[in-house]
Amino acid sequence: MGRYNKYTDSVFNRLKGDYDKFIQMGTEFDSSQELLKLERQYKHGVEQLRLPIETISILEEIIMQMRTVENIRDTRLGTQQDLIFIRCPFYRTDTEGKDIKAYVGTTHVYGTDLDSLYEDDDFIFKAEKKLKDKMYEIIERNIKEYEKYLEAIR
Repeated sequence: MGRYNKYTDSVFNRLKGDYDKFIQMGTEFDSSQELLKLERQYKHGVEQLRLPIETISILEEIIMQMRTVENIRDTRLGTQQDLIFIRCPFYRTDTEGKDIKAYVGTTHVYGTDLDSLYEDDDFIFKAEKKLKDKMYEIIERNIKEYEKYLEAIR
């Protein structure tokens, strides 16, 4: 189990995937007519709730993302080849990882001493701005998707 992060822990996003798994799991068992009837009722109930749950899960994702960008914490600097990047936890349903990173410069310009860069307030300010800009792009896309879901349930 990964470490708990209050900025990336969700409720409805986990639920959204779990009901499909539960329905699929039923195909692995021998089933009486009574059990098949109950499974059909369950599936029908889930279908009735699917759009509202998916709408709430997108809203939940946006809320988690806004919490992160407005309370940016737990940033780390790293290097990849000659590039310097900053990363922090950031929940997204479209990726496996729960973090985001932005490239902020090269080691040719800033050197390789990441501890010194952490001490440089101007560098960290610029790095966090790049990270936030990237986060806001994703949030804006999610808000547009959320608005489409709202239209669909009206």
